[in-house]
Formats: sequence, C-alpha cells, structure tokens
Amino acid sequence: MVVTPSVAEGAVAGRDVPVTLSLQTRESEACTWQVSASTVVVKVVSDGDDVWTTRQCPQAVTDQAVVIRRAVPTTVQVVWHEARESTEGCTRRADWVLPGTFTVAAAALGGEPAQADFVLGAPAPETIQVTPKAPKTKKAKKPTTPVN
Repeated sequence: MVVTPSVAEGAVAGRDVPVTLSLQTRESEACTWQVSASTVVVKVVSDGDDVWTTRQCPQAVTDQAVVIRRAVPTTVQVVWHEARESTEGCTRRADWVLPGTFTVAAAALGGEPAQADFVLGAPAPETIQVTPKAPKTKKAKKPTTPVN
C-alpha cells in the first residue's frame, strides 16, 4: 500500500486545509481497504517540528471502506481543521499556524511514509462594504388651521 499526500495550491492559514491522500496497491490488482485513524497517519511538519497530526486529531480521518487499485490511484481527503496546531485531544484552544512552507507526510499502518511540501498562504482581509444611508428628511407639517 502506497499513500501519497498532497495539498492543493491556495491553502490559507486559519481556514480548513484539505489534504488529499492518493492510495495505490503495490502488488495486487485491487483490494478493499478500511481507511481510519488506526490505519493511516497524516502529519504536518514545519522546520522539523510536528505541527499537526491525526494521532492527536483522529476525527480528521473519516472511516470508510475504499477499493484501491494498482493502476489508478483512489483519493480520500483528510481535513486539517482551521490549520491549527494539534494538541492532545485536538482542542479548539490550539494556536493557529502562521503562513509559511510546510511538509505533509502520510503512511499506511506498517508502510513507508511519503511526503510533499506545500505553502500555506496568508488570509486575505475581509472586505466590508458599508452602504451610506440617506439623511432623513422632515415631512411637511399639515396646517393646523382649517383651509376653506
């Protein structure tokens, strides 16, 4: 089993980062394999330090049975939620990762890891458009004296 990770261009810090895993068999033509946090591990590294891993955030791996072939890769996605550092239990209190260059590595249980580099860009500032309100005009008062 070969697991090759990749992150598409355009990944942004502070947002969900989809990690695509391409799965292929080495020997048999095809087989069924159970993707889960106990059969595949993904981690993100920066400057040699682990930043995020599915060992601490197993919910990032969706349990699913897939058919894997030798000739054509089968792809599944793992989501690095909000590009936060992982902590034991994967709490939401973890820090966001700053933009920069990272390496994603993945391996099937008992398999050799494969890795790929990717860039996490800076988020674009949100543009807020404010529509000016027209000043309120006073209505003409009705005359208080009767008009004949």
